[in-house]
Amino acid sequence: MDKFFFREDKGRVCTLTLNRPETLNMPLFVELRRHVEALSAGPSCCLHHLERRR
Repeated sequence: MDKFFFREDKGRVCTLTLNRPETLNMPLFVELRRHVEALSAGPSCCLHHLERRR
């Protein structure tokens, strides 16, 4: 688990859940970009949706 996101992969579907939605800052967006870049480099996984944890 990352500091800001929970990541769940099921087949070709990836769900990123924002762990701390009250903390919208630069490190969060850096981590989000890292996830998105990793997904775009992969052969078959795509980001399905991004949700915040309540």
